[in-house]
Amino acid sequence: MSGNVLNEFCDEFAALCMSDQPEEKKILLGQNSLEQLLQEHSVTGEMLEKVLSNNLVLSSRLFAIDPNDITLYREPAGLFFVRILIWEAGKKYPVHDHGAWGVVGCLLNDIQETKYDRLDDQSVPNYAVLQVRSQAVLKPGETSFVLATDAGIHNMEAVDKLAISIHAYSTPVRKGFIQCYLPEKNRVEKMFPLSKRKQILAARALNSLSQVHANEGYKRILDKLDDEIKREL
Repeated sequence: MSGNVLNEFCDEFAALCMSDQPEEKKILLGQNSLEQLLQEHSVTGEMLEKVLSNNLVLSSRLFAIDPNDITLYREPAGLFFVRILIWEAGKKYPVHDHGAWGVVGCLLNDIQETKYDRLDDQSVPNYAVLQVRSQAVLKPGETSFVLATDAGIHNMEAVDKLAISIHAYSTPVRKGFIQCYLPEKNRVEKMFPLSKRKQILAARALNSLSQVHANEGYKRILDKLDDEIKREL
């Protein structure tokens, strides 16, 4: 039963992502579909059982940027993703943007969502000025949505108990990273999936080492890096 519900949601969301309807209409229909999925708690329970048996852990690590993110489903061509996010009580999570529009649903316990506007002109690297646009508490069964890049800056956190949300994200308009914000410091920085973060960190370390100790081997390795990593040196 639960597997059928998830499959039905994925079929509906895939059709939305491929349709030529306005984005606002896609989001509304996506929220309606997600509300149906939220009624089937056993979908999430089954996925969490698989995580605990280690069947989902590796696939989640490949694509997840958020440490509290578990991938429920990834469309093979990258058309969309469905994810569970687990929010621990009393733990702060970073303000961030998204590479795609998406729909968000609260499955368990209350979740506070704060949405932000970005006010600066983005001309200064790693600098960002945010202003709170709205705050709301999502109750189980309720949904919200996010937009791509600067239009979708928000953060979420549990109100007073561990909470669970389900997110479905459409085809990314920006791939590979999200931007995380520190509003109190007016800072912004890129956040990559864990595997990519380690590659970037290793590349930066090797680049620094090559500047102190000239080595043709180091240079050859750095020259072969893909452009995405080179941009982060």
